[in-house]
Amino acid sequence: MPGAPKHLGATHYELLVRALAMLAELATNFNERRRYLLLGAHFATSLYNLHVRGANSVAHKEQKDAARAARKAGEEYATPEGPKFSGLESLCDWASLELSTELLDHCKRAQNQKRQARNVVSQKTCAKVPLTAHHLCALSDGLCDLGYTIQALAPTVCLQLVGYLATTHEATPALAVLGGCRRARLLLELGATQSALKQLRALGGLGLTSKNEAEAPDATDVERLLEQRKTTEPVSKKEPTEWKVRGLETRHIWCAIASECVSLEQPGAAATYLAGAYKHNDAFDDRKGAGRCAEVAAHIAYQKGEFKEAVMLVMAAQHAVGKTGDLRTWTRTCLHCVKYHLCDGNKKAAKALLVKITALVRSACTKDDAPLDSVVCWAQLELLLCSLDAPDAHEKNESAKNAVARIHRI
Repeated sequence: MPGAPKHLGATHYELLVRALAMLAELATNFNERRRYLLLGAHFATSLYNLHVRGANSVAHKEQKDAARAARKAGEEYATPEGPKFSGLESLCDWASLELSTELLDHCKRAQNQKRQARNVVSQKTCAKVPLTAHHLCALSDGLCDLGYTIQALAPTVCLQLVGYLATTHEATPALAVLGGCRRARLLLELGATQSALKQLRALGGLGLTSKNEAEAPDATDVERLLEQRKTTEPVSKKEPTEWKVRGLETRHIWCAIASECVSLEQPGAAATYLAGAYKHNDAFDDRKGAGRCAEVAAHIAYQKGEFKEAVMLVMAAQHAVGKTGDLRTWTRTCLHCVKYHLCDGNKKAAKALLVKITALVRSACTKDDAPLDSVVCWAQLELLLCSLDAPDAHEKNESAKNAVARIHRI
């Protein structure tokens, strides 16, 4: 095809993965969504293997240079046989994959070589890191939702590569830590416990330290803004009516890491990331960010058995989301709120909330052009409502026809 590149580079694969993640979000049925998600995982695997080839090319060139120098000096040099790094050949390889420091160092050296620079992600080949990170996470989440957990490791490892190779302001980039935590969670879900523990050890321990905070790119701005807030009244900002990926904000990454720490049952580490995120949210008056933090804090309160506190926090998160929250966000927070009410023994409040939100979501599904996500959210809510109705029907010795009919409709 005229104008087409002879070989695909990191930029092309990154664009393919990002486009397929967006197409999966816009899919109108499950077959379409599954096809786009699996294609995205395929190209994410190709992107990783491209990095391996680039690192092997760098290693091969260095070996040739070392052999030439040894011959000139009259010394013997044994050239290693075969490639230095191994690529992925099957899905099972993801469970045992090790993203070694040596591989990352060779990829960084490839960034400075004319021929290999196009084969690894960098600030030049991956110009829109915030969008890339967002869509890699969305691709991984979408695959997990459909049960393709091992395929979800492909975009997660690519997220780590983007963190290590395309962000340079931190010794251990927060984006790489997020990718590592997500990867450990997926490995645990797959039963690869030893690999998950190895991955967590490779991160050097979880928890936000003062050094990490100082390395954040907006650390100086935070201190300055907090000092200004002590002397001047904060200016009220107009609430945005739509959500957009506006930048790679450290506070949002810390909040996402805190959420992963909660999933890994590390509430202490999660609390340190939340404290840093809350501080930055306060400095930048980021109410949406504070809402995300409140949702994570609700999970921590739930794990501690503080169910009333969890309900209050998740309601604060919903209030902060406001009009910019999508249907999935509202459904997720409502389901969490129902769960916390039920754990607190307040079944009446849980059912009242569930009936209201189910009616709202059902009204969105009655349209012919209703998006796939709205139907999924409605099904989740209806099934939970069925599970609450069934015990009452059994206790009252009533027919469960309504619940059965609802399930068939779903």
